[in-house]
Amino acid sequence: MRTGNVYNRGVSPITGTVVFA
Repeated sequence: MRTGNVYNRGVSPITGTVVFA
């Protein structure tokens, strides 16, 4: 899981964490 990835799918732009992992 990567954090701060706003350019990836399933990533929350608010928290910047992968929620679709």
